[in-house]
Amino acid sequence: MKPIKLMMTAFGPYAGTQEIDFRELGGRSFFLIHGATGAGKTTILDAMCFALYGQTSGNDRKGEQMRSQHTKSDIPTVVVFDFALGDNVYRVMRSLKRERVKDADVEASFKSDKAILWDRTNVVGEQEVGVELASKWTKVTEEIETLFGFESAQFRQVIILPQDKFQQLLKAKSDEREDLFKVLFQTKQFEDVEEALKQEAADLDKELQRLSADRAHVMQLAQVSTPDELNETKKVMCF
Repeated sequence: MKPIKLMMTAFGPYAGTQEIDFRELGGRSFFLIHGATGAGKTTILDAMCFALYGQTSGNDRKGEQMRSQHTKSDIPTVVVFDFALGDNVYRVMRSLKRERVKDADVEASFKSDKAILWDRTNVVGEQEVGVELASKWTKVTEEIETLFGFESAQFRQVIILPQDKFQQLLKAKSDEREDLFKVLFQTKQFEDVEEALKQEAADLDKELQRLSADRAHVMQLAQVSTPDELNETKKVMCF
C-alpha cells in the first residue's frame, strides 16, 4: 500500500481539519514520522486504520473513541484516506455521527455512521470521487479485506506495526508468525502450485493402482504368475 493523502477532521488530538499530502515526498519509499510525545504521530496511523477498517492502529481504543475532545459538538468526525495498491488508486471515507441525547447535561457520544469506498484509478480531478465500490460500515470493511488480502489485525502487524508492537510479533507463536509471513511475502501462489502438484501426484497414484489391479486380474485369468509368462502366452496365442 502507498499512502497518497490523509484528511482528518475532529479526530484524535486534531480539533479542526488536518491534511497530509504524502505526494510531497516524491518518489521516496522510506520516510520518518517524528515529533514530541503527544504530538499526534500515532494518530496518523490510527486515522489510516480507522478509514480502512474502522479501528485504531493499536486496537487499544475503538474507532468511536477517536472523536476529538477539543472540537465543537456540531463538527462531525470525518477521515478520508487516498491510497494506491499497485496501479489502482482508491479513496475511503468514514465518519462518526452524534447520538441523540435527551438530557442536555449529558455529554453527547458518537457512533459509527457513514463509510464509502471509491475506485479512483482513472480519476484526474481532486473533486471527482470515482466509482463507488461499497458503502455502509461493514461492507466497506469487507471490500478492504478483499483488496488487501487480510483483516485489520494482520494489517496492523504486517503493514504498520505500531509502536511497541514489534516485540509482540517476535514473541508470537510460530504458527501465528507463519501466517503473518505468508501474507507479507505473498506465498499463496506457491502454496497453490504445491497443492496442485500434490493433487496431480495423488491422481497418478490412483491411476497406477487401477492399472496394477487390471494387470493382476488379466494374469489371473491367463493363469500366469509373472508379466513375462503373460507375454509368452500372448506370443503363443498370436502364433
